[in-house]
Amino acid sequence: ERVDGIRFMPGSDTNILCFVVAPNGNTVSQVNRLTESILQHLADSPNFAVSHTSLSLDNYTKLIGTGVSEWQGETDDEHLLVIRMVIMSPYLRDTETYEALTDEFIVELNAYLETEVH
Repeated sequence: ERVDGIRFMPGSDTNILCFVVAPNGNTVSQVNRLTESILQHLADSPNFAVSHTSLSLDNYTKLIGTGVSEWQGETDDEHLLVIRMVIMSPYLRDTETYEALTDEFIVELNAYLETEVH
């Protein structure tokens, strides 16, 4: 709710989040470019480590279609690049720590998106 356009892939594991930032109306190729940009920013950040997964249209037609329809976009590429984040902190059971880490990630992502998208 606190990151405009964030879309989580269904079926995430308990400690694995897969997501894209897809503003309404964007094509898959636009979302892929934004995802590449976010990945580069996070790779340069000392605060978070993320990886990515490329979902091919051949293997994930329904999943990609569901996502694209959620943001009223268009499928104009053969794959969807998603950010994959594995949460690996022994302190996540502590509510304050969990909220602090979540807040820190949201602030960093939003700050980057403000400069990139607007």
